[in-house]
Amino acid sequence: MKARIKINFLLIVIMMTNIISLSQTKNNNPFGLVYQNAIAENVKGEVNIHPITYKLNGIDISANVYTPANYDPSKSYAAIVVAHPNGGVKEQVAGLYAQRLAELGFITIAADASYQGASGGEPRNVDKPTNRIEDIREWQII
Repeated sequence: MKARIKINFLLIVIMMTNIISLSQTKNNNPFGLVYQNAIAENVKGEVNIHPITYKLNGIDISANVYTPANYDPSKSYAAIVVAHPNGGVKEQVAGLYAQRLAELGFITIAADASYQGASGGEPRNVDKPTNRIEDIREWQII
């Protein structure tokens, strides 16, 4: 009985080690996107991603602009700002929604909020409602 418990315990440890290892595997997406079917390269005639940076209140903000398939800069498009949840970054849920909305014909922007992700600002990982409102207002101007 004790030997069987030891074997089961060892199997569980091995499985957990594999799960942890898989979850820590470096993402190979060149844009850092972590969701399934994320854009891995810009292809003419498909939705494309354009990483940008800009200044907001002296802080460098990192963003991704998604353009619809067959984007024509001479045409007008509706635009949607996609904000990430607390603790998130533009490469996660916000990027997924931005990409899917671009597939529907919108120009979208997903940016890391001030003090978070690839955006600048100290102290890190601060999420104040007033900062987030300023971020979103600025994203709509870009």
